[in-house]
Amino acid sequence: MEKRKLRGLTASVTASAMLFSMMCVSGGLMFDSTGDNVVYAETISDMPSEYQSAADWIWTNRIVAENSLGSSNSRWNSMFDQIIDGKGTINYVVRWHSTKTITLEQRQKLEDALDNCINEWTDWLVGYENWPYEHVDVNIVGWAVTDKSLLLDLQDDEIVYTDTVEYVIQPGESNEIPTTMANAPSELSRFDHFADESYEYPGGLDKRFDQYLWATQGFPDYGGCGGDWGQRLSDNYYIGIAEGTSTYHVQIHELGHGFGITDFYGGEGESDGYPPGGFPGNGTSIMMAGSSSVITDFDGWLLRYMWTKIKDEEGRFDMENALPETPIEPATDPTDPTEPPTDPTEPVEPQPEENYMTFEDGTMIALKNAGSGYYLGVQDGKAENMANVCQYGNGRMEQNIWTLKSAGDGYYYLYSKLDGGEKYLLDLYYGLADDGTKIGIHENTYSDAQLFKFLDNGDGTCTVVTKATTDRSCVGVEGDYTAENAGIVQNTRNGSDDQKWIIRNPKFMGYKGDCSGMDDVLNGTDCKRMAEHILNKEPFVDNPMEFIDMNGDGAINIFDLTILKSMAADKNEWKALYDCED
Repeated sequence: MEKRKLRGLTASVTASAMLFSMMCVSGGLMFDSTGDNVVYAETISDMPSEYQSAADWIWTNRIVAENSLGSSNSRWNSMFDQIIDGKGTINYVVRWHSTKTITLEQRQKLEDALDNCINEWTDWLVGYENWPYEHVDVNIVGWAVTDKSLLLDLQDDEIVYTDTVEYVIQPGESNEIPTTMANAPSELSRFDHFADESYEYPGGLDKRFDQYLWATQGFPDYGGCGGDWGQRLSDNYYIGIAEGTSTYHVQIHELGHGFGITDFYGGEGESDGYPPGGFPGNGTSIMMAGSSSVITDFDGWLLRYMWTKIKDEEGRFDMENALPETPIEPATDPTDPTEPPTDPTEPVEPQPEENYMTFEDGTMIALKNAGSGYYLGVQDGKAENMANVCQYGNGRMEQNIWTLKSAGDGYYYLYSKLDGGEKYLLDLYYGLADDGTKIGIHENTYSDAQLFKFLDNGDGTCTVVTKATTDRSCVGVEGDYTAENAGIVQNTRNGSDDQKWIIRNPKFMGYKGDCSGMDDVLNGTDCKRMAEHILNKEPFVDNPMEFIDMNGDGAINIFDLTILKSMAADKNEWKALYDCED
């Protein structure tokens, strides 16, 4: 989506202002008749003197006193911090806390409206005291909804989150507010991780989200709240600013809180939190609700003043890396003799046709890596959402067994045999398309993140491709693929051995802990036999070690007996073993 690099001073330039053909000066900004900014002020020394004393008072008595901007490494999460850490970007997830539908066009226009609102503020910083950006790019990087069907004409590249929590309606709130609310993943939230300087977002910086745009059904259309976590207004209001039927000023007001500017409510004196004599200039401020529908000259200067105050705080801003990296394309010299000339008439060699494998629903498989000889399985056998998948040397454990179910168009769900075999599926972390994206298990999200195809390589192996990348990438081993317990990730297909898998058809052998004649039952008889073995009264002869070594430490002792007693008392804890070798 194309972004404008420099925008007008406000969205409400009047028709009379358009009549001026000469450049006009207003509060340190110069703008022409088109509404495009030309920055005049370069340092705090250009600040009008009558603004200085008011800004000093607000800084000391409101911003510092209320710690609304963060200080001394405390809550460095203002929009100044977000924009610079994001290299000139702000990323939103829209929490659509509503039962209403929203069209594709409305969603696209909403992103444009958010871009306009944020740049109403940041245009005041262009060219001022080393502010590094001419324009802040605002992106909607995901939608959190209770039901995907609310997003009409959903596109393949739109990321949707459907995990939900209960919402408790607070006293005074409307009963129209839905009591189920969707969340985006905490792992991608800057708000949840800004204090951890070493944190790395899954999929990279561009996959994080800085703020929620919380659109709430039943919220007042012109009332809301905002902070460094995001803004919350009604669903009607956000549809309105997308359609151009609502003004931006309420959203801009809430964004002011994200920059650390406090509210101004109540009276007009110092006891009510106002600067002595009120606001300089025209006596209004967009942060004093109801007094101005635009960012005033003083508001803009206050924002600049705040940047001056914090920009040199030790350790706060990495200004050397504030700009996005620009890839340098290697130049090619058409006269370079090392570059063979291309012949446009030369026939293009046809690419071999790709053959995908088909399976009956319910087919049970194990996947043995062709490079390492290890099996793809759930790490530590953890039957829980977000559990990682890695490779194991032992293919007999049920954590390494998968059941296939067709999803159509050649894609399959891979259900883990853990926890009954019908709850957890092989899952690409949030459906990200990036190389290195981790693969784990998760309950069914009915998304492309859990859909895989099996490409027949014609050599007894297959490549497991991911629908989230339109088959461009596949399942492979992370790092040293010869290492047992190495993680499983998604990478672009390259034909390497770590991306090739041998399909095995496992056969059920029995249950771990079955010590009494392999009768496929765990009970007191099994516990008694293990106890006698530990006391050297009865050696095990025919039982494979995998059956009797309950904790996998290579020894049979009281710890194994304790585990067996627990399993014998609860059939849900029984763990099946399989023969995965031909």
